[in-house]
Amino acid sequence: MKIKRISIFITFILAMSILSFISCERKESQFEQPLEPGEKIRKPFTRGINEEPDTSIFNMSLTEAESHISIFDSTFEFNIFKELISSEEPTENIFISPLSIKIVLAMLYNGAVGETRDGIAQTLNLQGIDIDKINESFFGYLAYFNAYPLTDDKIDLDIANSLWINKSFGFKEKFLNVNRDYYASKIATLRTAEEINDWVNEKTRGKIDSIVDPNEDVTMYAAIILNAIYFLGQWQEEFDETCTHDGTFYLLDGSTKQSPMMHCTRTLRCYNIMGFQDSFKALEIPYGNGGISMYIFLPKYLQ
Repeated sequence: MKIKRISIFITFILAMSILSFISCERKESQFEQPLEPGEKIRKPFTRGINEEPDTSIFNMSLTEAESHISIFDSTFEFNIFKELISSEEPTENIFISPLSIKIVLAMLYNGAVGETRDGIAQTLNLQGIDIDKINESFFGYLAYFNAYPLTDDKIDLDIANSLWINKSFGFKEKFLNVNRDYYASKIATLRTAEEINDWVNEKTRGKIDSIVDPNEDVTMYAAIILNAIYFLGQWQEEFDETCTHDGTFYLLDGSTKQSPMMHCTRTLRCYNIMGFQDSFKALEIPYGNGGISMYIFLPKYLQ
């Protein structure tokens, strides 16, 4: 399955790269169980960890949450899709979560030094931004969306993070605390693939039942960082099933195929983007009360 293969690749690359920049030495760690909360930097916000979400987050606009970091800059998203598309067969579908990669890299950034830190900063466009500002911005972003379903009963959204560490490496407590308090990350000892897969299965409500080969010896890694996003939304205006019928879908190689397509007659936001190398158009289809939408991008002209 394409999503599984890509996710495993990204996870293992991050897990192996952590060896080169975590300030630690090979020794037996006292860390056996998830850390007990110490002095909290921020109030935990993820549902199901400690308590109900802190709805005071809605007193802060999303603009304030992103004021110090370009979390919503789509440059990264377009770049990574471009890289994946160029490296895969043109007939293959690719489904990834650029947001998940951003969150994992931001978590990793807190323990990185040297070239690795510079590389992450350049990739996420974080150069010159104070690390505290970065963490505050991601905290605000995650808190906003994890509490969002409280304001919209047609949306179920949960963003979860976990950090699985090898107990034989001495991880700095500050690194673990920041990931727990700002990113609401589960901190756990790296023991078996089964434990990791169980977490993934739970957080994705069974949509992804495993991310690691069950026979993989995960203790060979210093750490594994994971992000899981579950989303289930009802359209703001539902499509009539009787209006779904086959239509012509154009493939990248110029060929066509018949695919079932939904049809409706309503007013939706449509965007025509000009001035780029390849002009394109986009359609916004809102969910629930309209705070979250699906955007569909299409080339403006058939090649």
